[in-house]
Amino acid sequence: MLARLKTLAKLLLLLTLLICVVWFAIFQVNTASLDQKQVNASAAHLQEMGRELGVVPPSPPNLPHGGMLKPVGEVLQQQWAKDLYLFLKTMDSKLITFVSANFEYTRQLLNWLINACVITKMPCRNLLVLAFDQRLHTYLQSKHISSIYINRDAFIMPSVRMHTPNSYIYLIRFAVMRVINFWGFDVLSVDLDAIILKNLSDLFDKYGDEDIVGSVGHYPFDLNKKWGATLCMGAVLIRATPRTDLVWDVSANGTIQDDQMTINYILNDLGVEWHQAKTPNEDYCVQGFAPQGLKVTIFSNSIMCRSCEHTYLRTYYVWHQRASKSFEAKHQQAAKANLWLLDTHWNYTSDSNKSLTGLEWLKSLFQKADNSSVFGLTTIPHN
Repeated sequence: MLARLKTLAKLLLLLTLLICVVWFAIFQVNTASLDQKQVNASAAHLQEMGRELGVVPPSPPNLPHGGMLKPVGEVLQQQWAKDLYLFLKTMDSKLITFVSANFEYTRQLLNWLINACVITKMPCRNLLVLAFDQRLHTYLQSKHISSIYINRDAFIMPSVRMHTPNSYIYLIRFAVMRVINFWGFDVLSVDLDAIILKNLSDLFDKYGDEDIVGSVGHYPFDLNKKWGATLCMGAVLIRATPRTDLVWDVSANGTIQDDQMTINYILNDLGVEWHQAKTPNEDYCVQGFAPQGLKVTIFSNSIMCRSCEHTYLRTYYVWHQRASKSFEAKHQQAAKANLWLLDTHWNYTSDSNKSLTGLEWLKSLFQKADNSSVFGLTTIPHN
């Protein structure tokens, strides 16, 4: 009897050890699988994980144009904020670049992406599209182009009437920049008609001490008359520094539905004084200093070109088209500069490259015509 009990005890011990070995093996496989998933996770995967885990991003103390936007706590509870927060966590840089568009501007957006990602080869893994309608967002997601969907109703107070069709974009993108800075990231906002021709990181690295860096503008006209130039929001970098917190604090009282007018009036309120200076390449720029320590640099047209005449495109970092409201006018300007690279036969419903995604898809949209001039020095007419 005692011998049987000893045998049974040995069998139970062996069974227990076997169970432990099997459990440990399963645990190791699952852990390795989880780690691999985490290593290879895309922004879309993390966004989905965030939805399941109920991620709540931290909220800044205020937003620009406080009287026109919903309370910051309500705005940051929306899904766009969670998606943006998780996207930032996937980046390998402290700098995020974003462009804003709705479905109406899909062709212009794709042309911008081809120039930036295919020709200029900027790091588009840190590029995000702010999609202002669900249709564009869904389309970009299907092509593995990073985007977040922003519903204007999630930001704008119902009682606020927009002065122009694009006023809500100016209000929202400025608020998004504020949120990104609060989360500790530098942010570069670029207009769709501001085509990137060189990697801007190379330029910005030379101005690492600046809080705000951007292209030259001419309005608000009263400040242009006072200063001789203004900061253009067509291509502007705002770094996450204690000094830019001053800008965002002042912006909370903004009442103008235009981000370019808003930021220039803020700089004026902060007492920025401007001085002409030379860049490391002997080009001229304008540098501004506020008593609180804020540093701002505005690049001349020789670096970031706006409405330039008879000059070599590839010497610029950014070519910003002349102001125009119609798509056809913008299309013609870019075509004259040999910078319209999207296949002219492309349209949303007949996209034949359904199996291609990401950079390979953008390459496939590059028009079939001879584009050798894109890679050389090209002059553009001015009329």
